[in-house]
Amino acid sequence: MKTSRHIIRTVCMVLVLSLMFVFSSCTMGGLKLKSFTVDPTSYKASYSIGEAVDFSSIKVFVKYTDSSLDTELGYDDITVTYDDDITATAGQKEVTISYDDPNLKSKQTKTITITVTEEGGSGADDEKTIIAEFAKSETIVAFESQNGAAGKTEYGQSGFSGEFLKGNILYVIGDDNAFKMVPSFIVLDENLNPKSLSAFYSVVEISVFDGETEIKLDKRASDGNIYVYSKDGQDIVTVDTYEGEYQFHAPIDKVKISVMPSEDYYVVDGDVKPVELTAKVIDAYNVYTATELAVINNVPRSTDKAAWDTFRLENGLPSFDVINSIKGVVIHADLHISKNDVPDYFFITTKEDIVYWNGEVNNSEKKIIPAGTSYLRDDNTIYERVGADEFIIEGNFFTIDTKGFPLVASPAVFDPNLKLDYGSDFSNVELFRFGTGLDLSWTQKPDDVPVVSINNISFIGNAGRNNWVDAQGNLVSAGGLLLLKVSYHADVTVNNVISNSFYITYIPDWDAILTVNDTKCYDSYQTAFLAWSNCLLTVNDSFINGTGGPAVLAQSIPANGTYYNPVTILNNTVVDTALTGQEIWFQVVNATAICTQIKALGDGLEAYGLGNLSKDGKLNMMGVLMPEGSSPMEVIGNVEIEGTLIFDGSGAQRWFKDPENTNSAWLQTMLNPYFQGGAFILSVQDTEGVTHSVAVVPTDDSMNLYDMNGNQLNPYGDQAAYAAAIAPFMAADTATLHMGGLSIIFEFYHK
Repeated sequence: MKTSRHIIRTVCMVLVLSLMFVFSSCTMGGLKLKSFTVDPTSYKASYSIGEAVDFSSIKVFVKYTDSSLDTELGYDDITVTYDDDITATAGQKEVTISYDDPNLKSKQTKTITITVTEEGGSGADDEKTIIAEFAKSETIVAFESQNGAAGKTEYGQSGFSGEFLKGNILYVIGDDNAFKMVPSFIVLDENLNPKSLSAFYSVVEISVFDGETEIKLDKRASDGNIYVYSKDGQDIVTVDTYEGEYQFHAPIDKVKISVMPSEDYYVVDGDVKPVELTAKVIDAYNVYTATELAVINNVPRSTDKAAWDTFRLENGLPSFDVINSIKGVVIHADLHISKNDVPDYFFITTKEDIVYWNGEVNNSEKKIIPAGTSYLRDDNTIYERVGADEFIIEGNFFTIDTKGFPLVASPAVFDPNLKLDYGSDFSNVELFRFGTGLDLSWTQKPDDVPVVSINNISFIGNAGRNNWVDAQGNLVSAGGLLLLKVSYHADVTVNNVISNSFYITYIPDWDAILTVNDTKCYDSYQTAFLAWSNCLLTVNDSFINGTGGPAVLAQSIPANGTYYNPVTILNNTVVDTALTGQEIWFQVVNATAICTQIKALGDGLEAYGLGNLSKDGKLNMMGVLMPEGSSPMEVIGNVEIEGTLIFDGSGAQRWFKDPENTNSAWLQTMLNPYFQGGAFILSVQDTEGVTHSVAVVPTDDSMNLYDMNGNQLNPYGDQAAYAAAIAPFMAADTATLHMGGLSIIFEFYHK
């Protein structure tokens, strides 16, 4: 008579030359379990059909973060659970070990496997497990696919938006914690049904490179299934060849890992090829889940720090002191960030149902968000890194996705008596922020600043461009995340990144330096780049498409009577906004009327033969340079705005207080009588970089053109002089329209 399960006091039986299992979530007062290891030489690992199992000599080693508590367990200290008919049939059978840990006041468990054969484990092929598939894991296949496809399609072609611009890079691994590489391994069970294994016996070979010369590392057994690989007596990496975990000891320029199933346990024939990965090892932390992104945040502010400290402790992540020493993170899977992946501190919860309407209030289409829904708490940063050390986010072509992340709610959501929208800024929650973190004013530059790089990753935001409003008429998606803020002297470089659907994607401010290379930016709810105050923004070889406002918004701000001004330069970058002028951003800043005037102005310019600022009624508004203000009149009237906004050598360079006096003509230009009379000034740059400007003076039913000396440009007068004056405009691809404190760069269309 058989029972369903038979419990014997013994230890876990496993076909692992050693089992190490880290229960990182088990904690008590800071104490953690480091490893739970079975000595593979202390028990019998293979049985014949009908043979009685015996684990009386088994040994188990328990190690803690406090090494004084480390202990060795024997047969009488642990419990093993398995079917009482475990040896009735051939095959690999599951055995479970459990241990009531008195130090952590919790039970540790692990499921392992033994092998039962027809004739008692002689090692013959027909007694081994048959391999059905041995191949690279899905994540490595995905990396290689993106790496190989990068840069293959042209702008506008199908698939371009999801393709990285640069490929041919090495996979990147961190050395702060174990890298996990488990090939896709499917075997046939005793009934010849396929079974996927997440751990298996393997033979691992590792090489490093000296230039193009491949050098195979020496290896020695350390503890059962654990092997140490070395070169010239120096240990390079420690590998758990059963669990597929690789703990590198230091950065390596180039390393190759080769994995094969062990012939001692599996039928390995000519169809089974090694799984190989060539990679680079850097000083960084390996991240596999969205929760683990918590290792980025090292903010010392009391409220944030307490919330993150508790969150990390609850999720078995490193402490603040350890995190503070981490130099970067490496992403090894697509990550989907949800509310559960960050502390509750960041959220507030509704107490009653909220009704959202599509378009206008009382429209027939609506949706109800029930009471108890979490919203983001405004004026926060999710992942903030401060300090002067270098830091890297290496993406390996994977994605960080926030589509399901809560939005910032408008004030009226939590107080029905408020007839308020978010205000002109809407959301002020960044997904990432980097800065010095020093107690300095932003005008005091420290000796050392943070130097950060973000490479080879795709970011997806939560700010879809829709017109959903709440019952008070407040926009919903205006509460979306901002992707990246670079602040207080930080120097950040973004390389080969794709971003989609953030409220604002990149914000450098307060003396920050942001350089963006080979990057694609799509569907920013407001603008792709907001360059604020005295920052330096450089964008190279990139693509900006589908913003809800101008692609780049550069704002100069006054402080204590002084203006602080952005320098923004875009080189070889495609900008395509296709704006009607009625989008959300224009409505918020009350600029829809200005856009109507711009379109009318463009029609008038085309009548003069110069070109048009719109095409099919849509504007490619590439960038706007303006002072920070609360109304269009405040912006336009502030003519002393300074700053630089240049697209491939063309745009606005306004420096009234230039100590070299090289641009002093700007002040006279913007204050000339024609401008005071309501004129616009249109400027273009020729191939030599020389600026050419005309004043456009509206009349009752048309407009007149004047040069900067006050001479009217008349196509019916001196035609040769007129042709010479407008020639630079006829050849220009971009034009800048100046209205007092506002300079707007457009694509300039010609028939």
